[in-house]
Amino acid sequence: MKSKGFHVSPSEIESLIVKIPEVQEVSVCGIPDVMTINLPAALVVKKQGTMLSEDTVKDYVAERMPHFKHLSGGVYFVDSLPRTASGKVIRKMVQEHAVKHYRSHGRMCLLKVEV
Repeated sequence: MKSKGFHVSPSEIESLIVKIPEVQEVSVCGIPDVMTINLPAALVVKKQGTMLSEDTVKDYVAERMPHFKHLSGGVYFVDSLPRTASGKVIRKMVQEHAVKHYRSHGRMCLLKVEV
């Protein structure tokens, strides 16, 4: 995906976030935005019984990656990631879920998603 004129690999950000001890799994997507093309966002599944905040994840990424890879689209905690029958993450559904969360915080984006 492109963010602020730079190519951003979701898997690169995912491989960093999954190093946080409280994270079980993560999927990163882009939220369409007029100014930046895509705002990187993460859906995070926490390990059972752990505490983790959006700011902790955002700060962790901000301290280790360049500005255009920061999670400016947000961090959203979910119970599980959408998967196919074979177990692959359904990235389109991840993006739709992230957009719904993004909009629920009063933000606007370009992707039309049924709410």
